[in-house]
Amino acid sequence: MAAFKLSILTPDGFVYEGTTDYVQATALDGSFGVLPHHDLLLSVLKAGIVTVARDDATLRFSVDGGIAEVRDNHMTILASRVIPMQSWNPMAVCSPT
Repeated sequence: MAAFKLSILTPDGFVYEGTTDYVQATALDGSFGVLPHHDLLLSVLKAGIVTVARDDATLRFSVDGGIAEVRDNHMTILASRVIPMQSWNPMAVCSPT
C-alpha cells in the first residue's frame, strides 16, 4: 500500500514523525480521514484522538486541538499538547500545564 509522511508537533518539538497509510482526526465540523495522495487540506482540529494506521500497527494520540495541513503527500499536525495514548495518564490530561 502507498504511504505518506506524517509529522505531529507541539511547541516542544516532534511527537511523531514517520510514514503512515491512514490518519483519522476530528475537526470542528466532524471527523475526517486522510489517505496517500489526499488533496490539499487545512483544518482546525478540536480536542480528541488522532488515529494513525501504518502497516499492521495502530497508534493513537490525544490532542488538545490544533491545526492539520495536508500538502504534497505530507500531513502536518500542530497542537499545543499531544499525548501518545500508550503513555496516557488521565491526570496529565486534566492537569494544567
